[in-house]
Amino acid sequence: MSDTHSRLCVLALTALALAACSRPTIPMPTMQPTATSVPTEPPTPLPATPTEPPTATALPTVTDRPRPTLTPIPTSTLVEGWLVYENDFYGYEFSYPPDAEISTQGVTSIPSGEWPEGMTSEERMAQLREIYPSDICVTLNYGKGFIALQPSWEQEGKYAAPCGVTGVGSYDIISKTETITIGERTYSATGWELHERDSGAFHREFFIAHLEDGMRVDLGGSGDTYQDYLRTKETLFQILETYRSTRSTISTPSERGTMLPPTSTLAEFPLETGDSWTYEVDLDYEEGGKINEYHLVQTWQVVQSTFEDSLRMSKIVVDNKTILQDSDTIWYVIDDLTVYSASGSGQMQRLMTQLKGTETGYHFDPAFVFPLAVGSRWGDPGMAKSGYQWEVEAQEAVDVPAGHFAECYRLVYVANTGYTRRWVCSGVGVVAWETHHNGTVIDEKAKLIDFDVH
Repeated sequence: MSDTHSRLCVLALTALALAACSRPTIPMPTMQPTATSVPTEPPTPLPATPTEPPTATALPTVTDRPRPTLTPIPTSTLVEGWLVYENDFYGYEFSYPPDAEISTQGVTSIPSGEWPEGMTSEERMAQLREIYPSDICVTLNYGKGFIALQPSWEQEGKYAAPCGVTGVGSYDIISKTETITIGERTYSATGWELHERDSGAFHREFFIAHLEDGMRVDLGGSGDTYQDYLRTKETLFQILETYRSTRSTISTPSERGTMLPPTSTLAEFPLETGDSWTYEVDLDYEEGGKINEYHLVQTWQVVQSTFEDSLRMSKIVVDNKTILQDSDTIWYVIDDLTVYSASGSGQMQRLMTQLKGTETGYHFDPAFVFPLAVGSRWGDPGMAKSGYQWEVEAQEAVDVPAGHFAECYRLVYVANTGYTRRWVCSGVGVVAWETHHNGTVIDEKAKLIDFDVH
């Protein structure tokens, strides 16, 4: 644990915030966004909500849909005498003491910039509540401590604000990090310990951690003394140790049997665990009337490949994301000869629901359909006359810093606001992409500089 004293005036402590996804006007190259990491030191002052996302406007006049009745399992298999909370939409569960209280929160606000033209606030709120559950934000209160779970702000979190830690008051602050066991993994959590400015007495402590499955965990509490709080903290940590993912996956070859996707798909578009691609990215981005230029190097690496029924799912972690990318976790799902992509855990859950035959109010078009052939198209057939479909424009050789690739295809997606192109090469994957926006300047170009595929 590292402690750093700093004296700050900040705002007020509550319980968490979440995130949702919307279909982009111009799709980014098969890859998509990264979640903003929590600062290692609190800002001055610590904002009531993250500074990156747009301000969410609460609409209290709209009646929320009824909350589901919580029916906890009477006994936990992990801790005798404890109950179990299950969240079906996000696929997790945890055990908790009978004297703890759980509250849930669904869609409560609409971020600015997400207001469809011609739709009233009541209509938009009703639409969102049809898509998302009433337990986006889940808060457990135990004594003077709390745990709050939510998806990232870039996913559904922005629709359930405020949730979890949203600020503090005017106190002396000790910034700290602590290793926390959540489920069967350990995470480095960023936190703050608050003390009264005049007396130096302990006021409260809280931490924030981001989980591998895309969820965010806030926890903390207060007490008459720090030692008094530590007794509550011990129970909070014990609760987090019972956290489990409830998503069903098949991971061994013997279990997979004949459910493997065609080898031709993986031969064309490698997605084995350990595969990686490194790109140099140039981005011109207009903001406030000024064009900002960015140059960076980012790496995409497959960290997990699992199976569910006949679907192969590969999880990719992106480091050093651009400001256009709102998640650092990308999922590719292979369904026979078709490859889909989803950004973050929220989109992934909805994509899997769609592929199993149930529409979720958010439709995913394929990212690729193999084998690639000049003239082939895929996407929304109702939008074909206006573009809004992927088309294979040409077969051509491509030269990028990573080398010369002879067998490649150039794909294009055209919308009324701009276009995106990708170059996909056999046995390698995406070796380059470019995106152009017709209005506000958004120009991005990327080229492969190194790769390692199996």
